[in-house]
Amino acid sequence: MSFFRNSVVQGDSWIAFIGSGLWTYYEPGFEPAIGLVLGAVGIASNPAPFFRKKARNLTPEEKIALRDKWRPTFKDFFLRAARDKFHTDIIVHEVARVDDYPNTDEKEKGISSWFRVGFMGTYDRGVLLGLRWTYLNKE
Repeated sequence: MSFFRNSVVQGDSWIAFIGSGLWTYYEPGFEPAIGLVLGAVGIASNPAPFFRKKARNLTPEEKIALRDKWRPTFKDFFLRAARDKFHTDIIVHEVARVDDYPNTDEKEKGISSWFRVGFMGTYDRGVLLGLRWTYLNKE
């Protein structure tokens, strides 16, 4: 859920819980108890957005150090794959819908949550992928 939607659900759950608690105190009965339970379930099932772990903020030096650390690992893997004639196809996932792979709804409109592309190489800040290859010339 987005931060805004999460905040709204969390706030409304607290309002329902407190309101039902007051209602139960002044008029004990079955209905206020349901409100208490539903408010508690809303609070428990929706984590508070204010206590969420904050994203890592890296300095430019730390980013460069991490890139330099991982670059040889990825380059070696892709070079070995090319040398040993492994398939160099890569499946790209949308992180928000990673559980949809490989099952997709054919009738769903929009871009797929995953697709296959050909690996072409690496460069300073990532990998080079090829989409819709028709032929490849070696010069």
